[in-house]
Amino acid sequence: MRTVHIPIFERSRLRSKVRIQETFRIKTDTQKSYFHAFCDALEKGHLKQVEVCCPVCGSNEFQLIATKDRVGLDVATVLCLDCPTMYSRKRLDESSLEHFYSQFYRGMYGGIESPTKDWFDQQSRIGRNVLAWLDEVGITKPTMDGIRVVDVGTGAGGLLHPFLQRGASVIGIDQDEKFLVFGRSMGIDMMRGGIERLKEIEGADLVILKDVLEHLPNLQNALEVIRSSLSPTGHCFIQVP
Repeated sequence: MRTVHIPIFERSRLRSKVRIQETFRIKTDTQKSYFHAFCDALEKGHLKQVEVCCPVCGSNEFQLIATKDRVGLDVATVLCLDCPTMYSRKRLDESSLEHFYSQFYRGMYGGIESPTKDWFDQQSRIGRNVLAWLDEVGITKPTMDGIRVVDVGTGAGGLLHPFLQRGASVIGIDQDEKFLVFGRSMGIDMMRGGIERLKEIEGADLVILKDVLEHLPNLQNALEVIRSSLSPTGHCFIQVP
């Protein structure tokens, strides 16, 4: 495994001044509707939260950093005092997480209830940037015939479209059935589920987790699942905030 610098096309998105301006903002009626539906499901016990320790070192020592997230949800964002990890002290349990990502996540945070061609094209542009960066560091080649590429948390699979156009065999994994259906209509092979579905895919040449790793409840297990799915010469592209 090697750590590389963040692609330049993502740097401005992750600058703190940009993130601060977006804090506590619900921009659309769709976001507002999903926000209230999620809070209602949590209040009624349809979704359950659990308290967790640091996902990296297992420590229970922490400093509270924030009590609200970017759409105004009550959270407990903490900094581990034994390693430089920031994490959510409370998160949804396993079954609630699956329900959250299939029913609430994209509506509440992205303001999109169902995918559109414009949204797919936007993801495809991001995919082209990712592919260009992989070309630059020598991971991908001009021709990708026979190369297997898997994108976890793919949405409608737009990020995979440039890889498909270059000849790769692509698979997108996501929880939201509406996005899976749209992705299939665009020619992307889609699987419903989370990172555990990688266990069914052997010999992947490239596994992509773009803004996904931080959402996974068991970091060590996720990394082991990724490793076991890769071919002997395979790579994993991970981007986190």
